[in-house]
Amino acid sequence: MFKTIVIAALLGAGLAAAEDAQFVTVENCNDDDFYNPLGFGTIAWTSGACMEFDGVYLKADCTTGMLTVHNASSCLSSSQMDSITLNNCGAGGFRYKCSSAPEDTVGTLLMYNEGDCSDTPNLRYFVTDECFQTYVDDDDMSSMTVTCENKDIMLNVYTGSGTCSGSFTSLNVPANECMKLSSIFPSDDDCDCADDDDHPFFSNNVVAKCGADLTADGTGSATTASVTAGLIATVAFVAALF
Repeated sequence: MFKTIVIAALLGAGLAAAEDAQFVTVENCNDDDFYNPLGFGTIAWTSGACMEFDGVYLKADCTTGMLTVHNASSCLSSSQMDSITLNNCGAGGFRYKCSSAPEDTVGTLLMYNEGDCSDTPNLRYFVTDECFQTYVDDDDMSSMTVTCENKDIMLNVYTGSGTCSGSFTSLNVPANECMKLSSIFPSDDDCDCADDDDHPFFSNNVVAKCGADLTADGTGSATTASVTAGLIATVAFVAALF
């Protein structure tokens, strides 16, 4: 009987750890993709997490329906400077609203500050199966689709096409592997652009996963894939195309 109770308790603890979290998606009030540093994906914060933003700290809470602005990383009521109602524009021209992963999400990019991706990924990107467009320069547009095949994240890159049509190059990014974000999206130190390392929607490290990871600790939708020796060269090549 005691053993049964212990097993039930362990199972219950496991189920509790895997419960879905609430998320607050971040959108620009003017629908300007410049403020999305990756150029694709839906930016999402974990509800209740304290996030640094341009010298202050923001806490978006789906329970209270409020976004509070703080001057300390604790985001306690004693450090609160201002507040706005969710779904309204504010705090740098962004709209924050309670939401979840889009229905057509094919992958999740979990953002980490620690080099071994051991901290909690309060920032993530939900990537859908749509065609993502980007400019290499002012005149040359390319596009990309993201799929998951055999537990690998597949990037189909269409050079010279903004409609994901014609010939493409398919590249693999291993799932569930802690990687330096700069190895995938190098920063241009000569340009004060949206891909700078200090962008508020950037973190230093990333784990890519197939499917929508809706867990607060980033343990959901976990897949494994063998790490290829040419991973860094592969992701750098993708970045060069964009």
